[in-house]
Amino acid sequence: MRYFLEISYKGTAYEGFQVQPGKDTIQGSFNLVLSRILNREIRTTGAGRTDAGVHALQSFLHFDHDSDLPENFLYRINKMLPAEMAAKRLIRVADSAHARYDALSRAYSYRIHFEKNPFLSGLSYYYPYPAPDVDAMKKALPLFRNFDDYAMLSKFNPDNKSTLCRVTRAELINDPENKNLEFRVEANRFLHNMVRRMTGALLAIGRHALSSDQLRESLDKKIPLPVNETAPPEGLYLTRVFYPFIENDKT
Repeated sequence: MRYFLEISYKGTAYEGFQVQPGKDTIQGSFNLVLSRILNREIRTTGAGRTDAGVHALQSFLHFDHDSDLPENFLYRINKMLPAEMAAKRLIRVADSAHARYDALSRAYSYRIHFEKNPFLSGLSYYYPYPAPDVDAMKKALPLFRNFDDYAMLSKFNPDNKSTLCRVTRAELINDPENKNLEFRVEANRFLHNMVRRMTGALLAIGRHALSSDQLRESLDKKIPLPVNETAPPEGLYLTRVFYPFIENDKT
């Protein structure tokens, strides 16, 4: 029997999601806890591989188990997990369902704050410069929906068979009163560092170190940006993963 487990986590103290020998990872923690509860080795498969320091408000992993699960299963998982992780929902799915390959789309949020706040450390990117030109940043947003090849806004990965991504949502939520900014983006798939480089490009446009025309030319002609920055990991959140067989509040 196959189960999907909806999870959330704060990635500040971890070396990313994927299991790595000798390192503390999100997946490693869930594998360990599930194996202890079920008295057998459990190897989970995740919806994605977030980097070190990146967070998830919602993600999923799947695992197989041949008998009924113990009572109070979620309670037992949460009691044993580190404080930075939570199991939120357990869903019985078809044996062929796959947490990574069956996802229709994923949504990310990148959070930025402009006033130093120790209580946001590790949970949002403190931008230690004058606030950017948000209007200029917003004017560049349609470019992300008009182009499909994101080779120039991602980290090269020889394993990638394609650099095509279909971005269906790209918006900026500006809160000048509280001095913060949030970039929200949704696509059918994302490449390595893609959201962080999209954010870096927007911030460069916001401080007038890069123009929308230069971003358009880069995406259109597949040439490197003259200013190619990767926003730091602490501001990035995986916020939603959408599957055809799981109800989800699409916000």
